[in-house]
Amino acid sequence: MRNSRDDKKIIFLDANAEWNEETVKRLSKLTSHCDADILLLSGENQSQSIENFKAALGADKFDRKVSDILFYSENTPIFESIHSYLEQQADKISYVIISLTDMEKDFRGHTVYIGKHGFLTDSAARTAARILDFGPFWGDYYREQLHQRGETDLIKDYFEKVIFLDIDGVLNLVEYPRTSDEIIVDKFVRNLALIIDKTDAEVVLTSSWRYGFASYARSGFDGSDKDMDTLYHYLDKYKIRIAGSTPLYFNGAYGRPFEIRSWLCPRPSVKQFVILDDETFWSWNWLEPHLVCTEGEEKGTGRGLSEEDAYKAIELLNQ
Repeated sequence: MRNSRDDKKIIFLDANAEWNEETVKRLSKLTSHCDADILLLSGENQSQSIENFKAALGADKFDRKVSDILFYSENTPIFESIHSYLEQQADKISYVIISLTDMEKDFRGHTVYIGKHGFLTDSAARTAARILDFGPFWGDYYREQLHQRGETDLIKDYFEKVIFLDIDGVLNLVEYPRTSDEIIVDKFVRNLALIIDKTDAEVVLTSSWRYGFASYARSGFDGSDKDMDTLYHYLDKYKIRIAGSTPLYFNGAYGRPFEIRSWLCPRPSVKQFVILDDETFWSWNWLEPHLVCTEGEEKGTGRGLSEEDAYKAIELLNQ
């Protein structure tokens, strides 16, 4: 749902980022588009960062755009300062945090992490605009498709423990060519079932298989897709139910982590989750402690979900 234009919109902005003519133009475009005020984030002894930002933006624009400066310190970390500020606001606020520190864990769906580049990129500015305009979550492909087909019995809103599941390299080996017996490997599915049995966690697909999965379900399991048929066979064998899938936003190193974060955003009931994936390519950031990686000895290969991996996932989910 689009936020009301009467909402107060705030950009919590890291003053320590690199600011130049190009990045300032992006910021000005963002603030104008969203009619948002800037609240600068700065350490107590970092007045030079504020002066650098003021010089890049221009003194007149600084006075018009920057509504306040939020200082943080060793005793009052940055995330505590933001929480305290938000709690004091009586007005309804739409906000985004653009920071060199990834604070997604504390402010789900409201953060734009720019630490990798050190400055505001075009992509980061667009993401910030979407958060301010549409809120911290703007869609779930799987849920929308199920709603359109009237299959609301497949939609579950309350989750406490979640397994984010990749397929290739986790339920099979990433080695080519594969035989029909290696499309899905029994022992790896059995290890997944072990995790579910010990934790009562729900399975949410993150794999590229998720679109074939939804399509095959719509076709009535007609056997036309042999790979999907094999996957369903093993899921049925071990009584594994797929509860949902992450949305599709974009490719690249930030793609899958961002999709997982977006799925988590409107589901505060999730207390524990684990990510089963064979890739270290993804930029996991704060999600890293939740990852059980099945990457093989050679980069780009997956060794499959071992029993040792399964017990690691169980420990994470049962914390």
